[in-house]
Amino acid sequence: MEDKMLKLDTVIGSGEKAASAVILAQPGALAGILMATDGTNAVTLDIYDKATAATGAKLIATTVVPTSATNRSWSLSFAHPKRCENGIYVVVTPAGGGTCAYVVDYIPGGELQ
Repeated sequence: MEDKMLKLDTVIGSGEKAASAVILAQPGALAGILMATDGTNAVTLDIYDKATAATGAKLIATTVVPTSATNRSWSLSFAHPKRCENGIYVVVTPAGGGTCAYVVDYIPGGELQ
């Protein structure tokens, strides 16, 4: 059986988000995420293989994104994007009433070549 690879030339950015959101409402793949915190409050991040809500299989383990006044950004990227069967739903929970902004890179449809 021939192995198939995801087409990486179809990576799309979600546009900047500031709250939990549906990123992709169809099968595809998670390629990465870039997050900026408010410089004061850490942010708990969960990414689900789901198109509508924070339930189902997680694409990554729950991650706490640390922050400081001099180190406000954090990123995660995959050499081999993580396939999702249902979609991508991101949950962000800033501590202490803080804020964050993020962009998710994804491949819609998880196109194979």
